[in-house]
Amino acid sequence: MSQELNQALKKALEDQDVVSVANSAARKYTNFLSKDEIQDCVVNGIWYSLQRFDDSRGVKFTTFLHRGVTIQCQKRLKFNQKPSELIPSYIECSSDFELKLEMHDEINNCEDPDILYDRYYKNMTLSEMAKKRNVTSQTIRNKISKNISQIRNRILK
Repeated sequence: MSQELNQALKKALEDQDVVSVANSAARKYTNFLSKDEIQDCVVNGIWYSLQRFDDSRGVKFTTFLHRGVTIQCQKRLKFNQKPSELIPSYIECSSDFELKLEMHDEINNCEDPDILYDRYYKNMTLSEMAKKRNVTSQTIRNKISKNISQIRNRILK
């Protein structure tokens, strides 16, 4: 880890607002993960967010952080599954929760996962998204289509 990132992580862990947002995201996993695992997810989520956050995308750091911690908790849940419980890509998932984890992984591997998050999680219109990113609605439509095609191609492999 670079010295600069190390300093940023230390500063973030001392910031009560950052820690509060991170703990809020991890709180819903208390029934599924141990306290140590949740703490690991919080620290990894903060580290992940510090590494990948980009102001130019029009997303607040706290929103990005919340998603980063959620991703880390979901990865930990997936990691904790026994090998026999892992879902092959060609078999339908047996529960909504497992399907959500698989889809979350696929979405995060897209070129621009935030655009799908805004459209389908925040229910933003194409116009709102275009205004937020200072582009046209057609550009947003094309990016959404491209991300969905990427997901479809990876799932159907």
